[in-house]
Amino acid sequence: MNQRTDKYNEIQEKILSELPVVPLFSEYQHIAVRKSVTGVKVSIDERIFLNDADKID
Repeated sequence: MNQRTDKYNEIQEKILSELPVVPLFSEYQHIAVRKSVTGVKVSIDERIFLNDADKID
């Protein structure tokens, strides 16, 4: 049974790695940042990353 479960997991991982991502909806998200703030990143799926955000004096 364990061998069968492992094989199913392997197949599922393979399928998931090869499937394209198709967005089901799209919305606009506006973001404004002062010139003194750097490192703000917006990903293709509109997530905002502030991990590297920094303020220039």
